[in-house]
Amino acid sequence: MRSVVQCGIVALTNIKQDALDTEYDNLQKVLKGEDAPLYSANKQQAFRFYKRKKLREYPLSIRNDLLKIEIRDTKIAEFWVRLPVKKIRGGMWVAVKPHKPIDLGARVCESKIIRRKGKYQLHLVLEKEVVFKKSYSNILAIDLGSRNVATSVAFSDGHTTFYGRDVRKIRGHFFHLRRKLGEKKALKTIKKIGRTEQRKVNDCLHKISRNIVDYAKKTDSLIVLGILQNVRKRKGQWRKKSTRKVNSMPSFKLSNMIRYKAEQEGLLVVETYEGFTSRICNRCIREGNRRTQGLFECSCGYSDNADRNGAINIGKRLLGNLSSIGAYVDMPEPKLWQSMTLEATYFNRC
Repeated sequence: MRSVVQCGIVALTNIKQDALDTEYDNLQKVLKGEDAPLYSANKQQAFRFYKRKKLREYPLSIRNDLLKIEIRDTKIAEFWVRLPVKKIRGGMWVAVKPHKPIDLGARVCESKIIRRKGKYQLHLVLEKEVVFKKSYSNILAIDLGSRNVATSVAFSDGHTTFYGRDVRKIRGHFFHLRRKLGEKKALKTIKKIGRTEQRKVNDCLHKISRNIVDYAKKTDSLIVLGILQNVRKRKGQWRKKSTRKVNSMPSFKLSNMIRYKAEQEGLLVVETYEGFTSRICNRCIREGNRRTQGLFECSCGYSDNADRNGAINIGKRLLGNLSSIGAYVDMPEPKLWQSMTLEATYFNRC
């Protein structure tokens, strides 16, 4: 699997800053058809990747065999990278500060240098072979929703965690803020907000996905995700406010974060259709009633949080597909494993 490590290039001397600025600016000139001195490999990579020129500024694409990474005992930075530039023969060594430690055992792939507001970042692409676990002792079912961006239920002991109320608050705050500013025609102020909302939401999603994967690793769990389908095409059955909340929740982004973080740990992530899971009782398999957004009640007397009920049904639906997944789950006397064979067949048929 591949992962990207974002590294800030720091402590550039005047000579190195000038060499990198010249290489970056000359790349833009070459792509516009002008004649400018550019490192030959960087020029070849530019014509290879940037055939359709739509962006205002293009990053430097660095070939993997021209990148070299070292660990040095310096006060400036721990990691140093050699970059190929035209002005300095043999390339130049720059200090980088990654957002997470660089795995020197991984294979370096094609990487890019990006300039933002005068500062440079190296997006280092690393590739490493991962061996996935085939046997698990637990199932961690996750329901993606609007009230809670994710609800996880562990089948071994019924442990339930609700995630993402902060995400809903952030989304709601910026939605009403943009609407008020739009009514006042304050377009410049709206533009100043920029990507603040996205940065805050992404920070929450990274923390949520990390907590889920860490818990799955700790409990030796197979992760099963309920995937929402055709949400934007549904009409008439939801109120406008509820539809907006579901559409605005970053469920797809969160599922991708959970998937790649789990893959790095060698854990399987299985996706299953979550249709009707929030409307069916996980005990008697009859259609229940959602009194409110967060409360599920059934005629059999069962009452629980609606998202938790949906997550349990998602985990049960997985049982009918375990043979095709190629994973084995061994759960001795689990709390939520009782009388599931018939239920799993029913949900799989739905």
